[in-house]
Amino acid sequence: MYCNECGTAGDPKEKSAGHFWIELLLWIQLLLWAVTASIVLTLRGDFTATLLVATAPLSYSLWRVFRKTKVCSHCGSSSLISARSPVAVLAQRVRD
Repeated sequence: MYCNECGTAGDPKEKSAGHFWIELLLWIQLLLWAVTASIVLTLRGDFTATLLVATAPLSYSLWRVFRKTKVCSHCGSSSLISARSPVAVLAQRVRD
């Protein structure tokens, strides 16, 4: 692959969408909710709110797992094209 931003030709790396810290905060929120809710909901017997809160971190985690993009291993740009494309070949000739 050839990077249009920095001109690096090489193997790209995969990057997950979103941010790890948001995912971590969502899971911490779920754990805190579960501890609090386990006391309150045991008394009430209503678990629908817990199911709704559990969908946020699970959905975000699944989105991050399945939404990966290839980025330049040098600069991190997602502006990659095939190294054999005419644009990349011409750009490499100009750079050399």
